[in-house]
Amino acid sequence: MRKSTLTSVRDASTPKVRAAPAEIPLRFRPLYRKAADQLARGGKYVHETDEALLRHYILAIADLESARAQVAEEGMTVDGSHGLKPHPLLAQINSLRVTIGKLAMTLGLCPAARVRLSTSGATAAEAEQPGDPWAPKKPKAKPKTNGARLDG
Repeated sequence: MRKSTLTSVRDASTPKVRAAPAEIPLRFRPLYRKAADQLARGGKYVHETDEALLRHYILAIADLESARAQVAEEGMTVDGSHGLKPHPLLAQINSLRVTIGKLAMTLGLCPAARVRLSTSGATAAEAEQPGDPWAPKKPKAKPKTNGARLDG
């Protein structure tokens, strides 16, 4: 099993983040480091699952830039059997954008996610030890109608 490159922020006032994994292209390693530092400074407990998500996030950004460069070089359309058709990488680009957005929200790397995470009130300990997923759900309260009929 690979050792995590991110460290726990529980005991450190300024967490130390190790170098990006070797599979991250050199050009994107500063972005990895910046995002990892942002995660660590946010006071969240950073563990191996965060590292994997962060790695996928950075690799998706690298793939997006590569696909965009290829489309810029080859054009938005390619020859098909029935004439011109959209470049096949356009669908990949769209998919990568969606993936990047979801990962940024999950990691708390975009403003909307930071607001959501800060207003949730969850502490690092609560985030690491969620409640029992098999526990029965509390029933939703029925709205009070004061005896009035809602169906007219």
